[in-house]
Amino acid sequence: MMSQPANDFRLTLSHLSGSRVGEVEQFSRESILIGRGRHNDVALDSFLDPTVSTQHAEIRIEEGVWVLYDMGSLNGSFVNGHRIRRVELRNGDEITLGRAGPRIVFQGNAESESRSHHSRDLDPLRDTLSESSQVSVGPETVSEAMQSVKDETTVDSRSNQWLIAAIVLLVGIITALLLK
Repeated sequence: MMSQPANDFRLTLSHLSGSRVGEVEQFSRESILIGRGRHNDVALDSFLDPTVSTQHAEIRIEEGVWVLYDMGSLNGSFVNGHRIRRVELRNGDEITLGRAGPRIVFQGNAESESRSHHSRDLDPLRDTLSESSQVSVGPETVSEAMQSVKDETTVDSRSNQWLIAAIVLLVGIITALLLK
């Protein structure tokens, strides 16, 4: 006879919209990855769910509480209509991946379900900064932000270089045709 694990974490996700509408999934692990990539526990369709990033969000248990993290997705993660980076989940919370993306209802049991939760609203700054471990303004954060800006600038610079090269080529062709 098999015994139940000491930490019996269960999670149910009910898909309200998107490529998996009507499906209900159950998990018995401490971390669930959601996104379009095949490696995700909840793998969504890349054509039917275009607002979802390859690795969009993660739901994991922390100190007996289910927590949703946006994994830096382009279109964001929302809980009950509020954009979040990190939020403690409650039964019945509606997760939306991208503003108009797939909607999923969360149901979970964890150690904290038996104790009362403190009152929470879904203010994005409060949820993001509610724990001191989430606040980091050291050199690592600054360098990550600078690298992100540099990466975006590099992409824009390359696009501009191609545009300038195309214009120069076009002007050269027109000049050559006019001089004939």
